[in-house]
Amino acid sequence: MDMDDRQTIADIGAGLLDEWAFKAARGAAGGILICWNSTLWTAADRSVGNFSLSVLLEDKRTGARWCCSNVYGPNEDAERGTLWEELSAIRAHWNAPVAIMGDFNSGFERGVDEEALFG
Repeated sequence: MDMDDRQTIADIGAGLLDEWAFKAARGAAGGILICWNSTLWTAADRSVGNFSLSVLLEDKRTGARWCCSNVYGPNEDAERGTLWEELSAIRAHWNAPVAIMGDFNSGFERGVDEEALFG
């Protein structure tokens, strides 16, 4: 997918999504895409990690900010810590509510303390 193709993005977003951030595929990890409507949101900042793409979005009407993070998690257990470090760093740096989505290539086991992981 050529991310310079505005028509492709318009087709994906039914004409409502006209801005985006893109992280190209790397190795076995697929590409990551975040799209938004520029009449409603401004991208105040962006961060591209090894396994994540995050955009700090600001509501043009209210000024409220939130972070949209999209992930494509590593297949190797040894690399999974890097993904969690990336997401933790974004949360701390931007200090805004975060919505995390994507393919983590992992799952939680029963008994994992999610509050300890995410605060």
